[in-house]
Amino acid sequence: MSLVRSATNVYSWTNVKVILMLILIIPFIWKCVNREGMEWEFKYPVLFTLLTFGLYASQSAPTMYVDGTTGGGRMAAILYYSYHLWLVGNVIYWVGWLSRRENKLQKILSRLQEVCSKYLIFYCAIVGMLLSALIYKTDLREVTGYRAYRDWRQGWAQQYAAEWEERLEVLHDETIKDVVFEPLTVYPEMILYTDLQDEQGYIWVNHDCADYYEKNSITVISPQE
Repeated sequence: MSLVRSATNVYSWTNVKVILMLILIIPFIWKCVNREGMEWEFKYPVLFTLLTFGLYASQSAPTMYVDGTTGGGRMAAILYYSYHLWLVGNVIYWVGWLSRRENKLQKILSRLQEVCSKYLIFYCAIVGMLLSALIYKTDLREVTGYRAYRDWRQGWAQQYAAEWEERLEVLHDETIKDVVFEPLTVYPEMILYTDLQDEQGYIWVNHDCADYYEKNSITVISPQE
């Protein structure tokens, strides 16, 4: 199951943007694997790919064994980012293997590398503009820089900071031992946080925050309550 699901992930995530990213960095990879002193032969690339794919697939095996899925959002993120790392690793290995082959293909690739190196700035500019245009057309609203700018432009980040400053004043007040807060009114997307919770009963984050600031308790209550 993990092998099949991993193969599906690789197929669905290897899109035009990923291919353009690889095209952008391949000239630099070629230089690295052929630099002076590099003695690695990059043998058996197919075996290397199968091995690394097996390692990648093994990441989802535990959750597949437990509940038949690849896990929740955090596990999906691990699989997504490790896919890119393994992909680049495989490209490095295959480029290294191709650069050491004495055949017509190797000669063509060497010639292309010479041309790319000669016009490296133009090469990077063209491929970079294509990649940027594609991201702008398809995924601009998901780009972290754009989302951070939007949070700042809309005033959400500033409001979030102001509300936490008010909370910190209370938390640093030694005369208040049982703290009661209202929930934050904004949660900017690009801020990584674990907020205090308003569920009933024992909440570990509220309890640990109370311990840290030497409070008896910290409770979050919605205004209607």
